[in-house]
Amino acid sequence: MKTIFWLLDINYELAEDKPEIWIWGIDNEGKRILIIDRNFLSYFYLVLQEKISPQTVIEAIQSQKTNYPSIVNLEGVEKRFFGKPVKAIKVFVQNPDLILKYSGDFKKLEGIEDCLEDDIRYSMRYLIDNNVTPCSWHQIEVEETENKLEARTDKVCLAKSFPKAIEKTEMPQLRILAISTIAYSQQGSPKPEKNPVVIISTITNAGEKKQFVAENFDDKPALDSFLKYVQDFDPDIIAGYNINRKDWPYLLARCKKLGIKLLVDRANTEPHTSVYGHVSLTGRADIDFFDFADELTEVKVKTLENVADFLDVMKVEKRTLIEDVEFASYWDDPKKRSMLLKFSMENAQSIMGITSAMLDFAMQLSSLVGLPLDHVGAAAVGFRVEWYLIKQAYKIGELVPRRIERPYIPYAGS
Repeated sequence: MKTIFWLLDINYELAEDKPEIWIWGIDNEGKRILIIDRNFLSYFYLVLQEKISPQTVIEAIQSQKTNYPSIVNLEGVEKRFFGKPVKAIKVFVQNPDLILKYSGDFKKLEGIEDCLEDDIRYSMRYLIDNNVTPCSWHQIEVEETENKLEARTDKVCLAKSFPKAIEKTEMPQLRILAISTIAYSQQGSPKPEKNPVVIISTITNAGEKKQFVAENFDDKPALDSFLKYVQDFDPDIIAGYNINRKDWPYLLARCKKLGIKLLVDRANTEPHTSVYGHVSLTGRADIDFFDFADELTEVKVKTLENVADFLDVMKVEKRTLIEDVEFASYWDDPKKRSMLLKFSMENAQSIMGITSAMLDFAMQLSSLVGLPLDHVGAAAVGFRVEWYLIKQAYKIGELVPRRIERPYIPYAGS
């Protein structure tokens, strides 16, 4: 059957050394859907020296096939590199996690000039090759299957074709949850190994407000209630401000200390920091709007209060302001604790207001660049440009040069 879906998130998993692309989306009936695609092979290129026959190199690799059991196929191709025609071998590999090992070995073979595109992540390779765009609508042939993964989704399907982009402009009805946390410490910065999370404030894009408050200094019941609420509300997007650097790492470490699993994604796994530096919640988009604050050049000090004030979400002079170093004294004083609760909720409200103001920009940027919504904000501007160029290079048969780390060189005025 054919289904139409809006792409929210993408990742890949290995099942018995065989890769699966997991596409998380929302179909045109508003149902949350997981599409599993087992039909896409990862690959990289061996660029040949001049006057070297591709068949010679292919035979050399095939003679060592027992050492490289994950190789599925070797194909001689004509490509371009910096506009110049080159001969290359396209090496198809079953297990994408072995690509770097294989390319490192093959680089030493006689006749090999270079190995290219071995550093493109498998799920990103899938997006490029199939012209699949985050935050956009696609059509795909699927077969519905049993949800053996116990994924938090309305249905699980197996892909019978690759997705194709379609013209459809209206947005799906997204469920969005903004969160803000406060940890307690009488002395110094809070440490999750010993200091509790005393307040978690949340607000949904439907306006529902919740606070999960520790029982004096016992935060386990509050954390348990918060996790259940996230699972029950089942947001498509979780938004925060500095959430990737502060909230998620603290919550993860605190839950570990208390023997709780921080299950806030759709695949029953804990948050993890991606190779690109952002925190990934499988099946949801985790958006840290602190990452987008750099786009607001008029705001010199990028605090939550200043950004919310600039975007006319909540004016600084109208909101409760409490410094981090005062959290403990406000929590300890029964007369002042309500002010701390008000401050925390206003933080969550500010985050939701910033989300309303900036989410369209984030989605358009994600769609243009081709990076998933949770990734595009954390990516440096140079990386966004690079990724856009990688997409364009594929379309014209141009090989992507290897990324080279260059030392920082200061300049006058920097």
